Amino acid sequence: VASMLDDQFVYKVKPKAKLYSPQEFEIATLGAKCHENLHRQQLANDRFNEQQRPIALIAAVNGWAVAKTFWRNEVGPKKRLVMTNGAPPELQALGVNIPKLEVKESVETLFDGPVTEALDTPDFYWEEAASNLDKAAWCAHAVWMTLDDIKAGAKAGRYDQTAVDELINPTDTPTAGSVEDSREKRSRKKGRIEVLEIYDRAKKTITTIAGRKVLLRGPKPWPFW
Repeated sequence: VASMLDDQFVYKVKPKAKLYSPQEFEIATLGAKCHENLHRQQLANDRFNEQQRPIALIAAVNGWAVAKTFWRNEVGPKKRLVMTNGAPPELQALGVNIPKLEVKESVETLFDGPVTEALDTPDFYWEEAASNLDKAAWCAHAVWMTLDDIKAGAKAGRYDQTAVDELINPTDTPTAGSVEDSREKRSRKKGRIEVLEIYDRAKKTITTIAGRKVLLRGPKPWPFW
């Protein structure tokens, strides 16, 4: 695996090859450099180098691997030290300022950018009759989530609240000898619910199903426009 990976994985961005005026070429070169710096920062923020090894290792074992890239936005409470005037009100009225540090808590963006995850191959499906993924009419990804995570998704407006209310505990019993049965033995879904994201490439829609029987979302318009 070490021979398959680059120590410093970076992209070299260059302007598109075409005829430019001197001013256009200068702007295009500057834009390419900015894009390169942005991409390098995004890779560092995502700690993408840590994902390279599992992706390459899975591909070496199975002959193929799946890397899922998506945009993640996380907000949450964050504490900061803020300089305030600690003087009594009567002294403040006279213009006296005594610096004082106070703890202030506010809701801020914790992470906002692209992330890449190495998927476990048994969690990724595509049309059985298709000879390869490019010819598949649909593909699907199984995500294992806790009930609290699904409820949080409904509260955020991503899932249908009525459908989430139907979910209590994981009730799917895998068939003996199936792929799901082998996953069950590894306790991969203990206390979690399977959330299946189905991407219909022919109809350009995405559908999300929980527990193989509850429609959480969709069909929604194809997100990869």
